Amino acid sequence: MQTLFTYAAAKPLAVAAAALFAALALRWAWLVVARERRRLGAVRFALGATLALAFMCLFGDKTNSPPRSAEGWDCARAAKGDVAAWMDANAARRAWNACAIVKGQKYVYLKKRRFGRFRVVYVDKGDW
Repeated sequence: MQTLFTYAAAKPLAVAAAALFAALALRWAWLVVARERRRLGAVRFALGATLALAFMCLFGDKTNSPPRSAEGWDCARAAKGDVAAWMDANAARRAWNACAIVKGQKYVYLKKRRFGRFRVVYVDKGDW
């Protein structure tokens, strides 16, 4: 009698199906989180916030942590303004992922250059 289905033959198929299911579940979870973050940002601006100071991704080490950047921003914001102080505070700590959004006007981010230098890039709302 010929066996049509064995455990040894089914195991690779089961492993592949489980991996595919896990990848799809992670992708779905990532999409839900991203959608929720966008919604919360839109709600904040709708409720009256005119400035968002943020980071484009997570930090890799403790030398350029958000509390230190916030301290540097708070010390310099009266003299330089909110956006310029935020960019300078983060550039001083090599936090190249800093960004700012001024509601209805511009998006600002740091662009790292060679040899530890940076430049601040301003993108007007019309160019989004």
